[in-house]
This record gives sequence, C-alpha cells and structure tokens, in this order.
Amino acid sequence: MRRCGRCGRKKSVEDFAWRRKSRGQRDNYCRPCRAEYKQEHYAANRQRYIDSAKQRKRVLVAERIAFLVGYLREHPCVDCGESDPVVLEFDHLRDKDFGIANGL
Repeated sequence: MRRCGRCGRKKSVEDFAWRRKSRGQRDNYCRPCRAEYKQEHYAANRQRYIDSAKQRKRVLVAERIAFLVGYLREHPCVDCGESDPVVLEFDHLRDKDFGIANGL
C-alpha cells in the first residue's frame, strides 16, 4: 500500500504509474490524481502550450520548405531542365484539360 501525495488515500502500488521503471520508482500521485493534475495544469497554462505548439509548427514548416527548395534546386526537371522551385511546384509542360471548357 502507498499513500497518494495529492488525495492522501492509501492505494495499492499498482494504482501508481511508473516514474523511473529502471530504478523501481513509482509516481507519488495515483493515476486518477495525475490525470486531474494534468488537466488543471493545461487549463492554467493553456496559452503557453498553444504558443509553444505554434512555434514548433513554424520551425517545422521552415525546415520542410528549406529541404524542398534545396531538393528542387538540386534535381531539375527531367523534361526541360528547369530548376526554379516556383515553376517546379506543378507540372509545367503538358497541356491540361480540367473539364472547364466541357462544362463539367
């Protein structure tokens, strides 16, 4: 038996998640109390979590754009040899029929 540091109730050891399993350490909050704490913490720090996620997304988008531009510059079009990434974002050689003229 172990006492929860949040609700103060005595519960079985299995009611506490592993903190550091390799060392045999369990969490000091029982699972329901830990879940409740997480929800309270998120509610109190919601804007910080949102701002952090936005920043991570901005960095990820910038990394992906840099990779894509670099790739397109190193791998020109196999048909015409064009290496401008703006032009290579779409199929720039073939005539297209999207059904607009046919009334579709």
